[in-house]
Amino acid sequence: MDEVRLEQLRRLARLREQQDEERRTRKIAADLRLQQQERQAQDEAHQAAAPPAEEQHYTRLPGPTYTGIR
Repeated sequence: MDEVRLEQLRRLARLREQQDEERRTRKIAADLRLQQQERQAQDEAHQAAAPPAEEQHYTRLPGPTYTGIR
């Protein structure tokens, strides 16, 4: 009888451990999603603040003399 009870307690302990692990995994996944959303929002805000490509100053780009071809 004691062995049966002991086995039941072991099963319950394993089940609790699995449930705890699943909760931790879900929490980590939710935290990662939140971080990704925050980064994406920051990136979008940064892109919105940056001038479009056609307005950038292309005079700073290296000319053909910097290609190393002589």
